Amino acid sequence: MSQSLSEQITSALKDAMRAKDKERLRALRMVRAAFIEVEKQAGTTDEAGYLAILRRLRKQRVDAAEQYRKGGRPELADDE
Repeated sequence: MSQSLSEQITSALKDAMRAKDKERLRALRMVRAAFIEVEKQAGTTDEAGYLAILRRLRKQRVDAAEQYRKGGRPELADDE
């Protein structure tokens, strides 16, 4: 039996902690927090719900990077 997307994120989060990979850890914490928030509101979430969350988070990051570039802050855009 394969792991759910939520379990995969949790496992990757632990791996990033062990590896002290700050950028990856930051991104995975953001994803995990979004998953937990939706789980609290809905009670449970299926794989399609998790994928929708990931799409929404990606869109937010892309939009933020675009705004930083328009604002003349390419270093912040690169962080996104």
